[in-house]
Amino acid sequence: LASHVLACSSPYILPWVVAATHGERETGTLGACATLVGLSNMFLIGLANYLSPKAARAYAEHGLPELKRVLKQTAVMFVAGLGTMAVFAFLAGHHIAALVYGPEFIDTRWIIGILSLSVLANSLGVTAGNGLWALERPQASFFADLCSLLVVIVATATLVPAFGPVGAALAGLAGTASDAVIRGWT
Repeated sequence: LASHVLACSSPYILPWVVAATHGERETGTLGACATLVGLSNMFLIGLANYLSPKAARAYAEHGLPELKRVLKQTAVMFVAGLGTMAVFAFLAGHHIAALVYGPEFIDTRWIIGILSLSVLANSLGVTAGNGLWALERPQASFFADLCSLLVVIVATATLVPAFGPVGAALAGLAGTASDAVIRGWT
């Protein structure tokens, strides 16, 4: 529960910091971009729900080598699927935002692209986290989530005042990337 609370804090903190430093319009831009990118979370959640029991069964029936194989296979699927979506987000995401929300959203390429990379990094953290659960070490995720939150706080304090919604997207990416690295290392 503590790990989940930490992990869920960043997405709720960032818009408030953008609102305090850059106003409602920029916060709305961040929210609109996050909503579009959030559609890729359906792929992440679906595959993660499939991974959890598969990882546990692989470890229980065949040990660590099979668990590693399942986790690597899942990571490849995430990189292929969400990596493709991230490339698409950088190339055309801002056009979709302008189509959905209006022409004033045409300058959102970097926000949408960076948020998409954050979803990709999160998917790798989820993969490693499922491995920790299969190994009966879910408490190890707490350390990764705590470090990630600290990275987000520092990145938010430095990047959001200077870069607004792009800084918030970068702070979120820094947090999800650090979480994925720490969980993977663990």
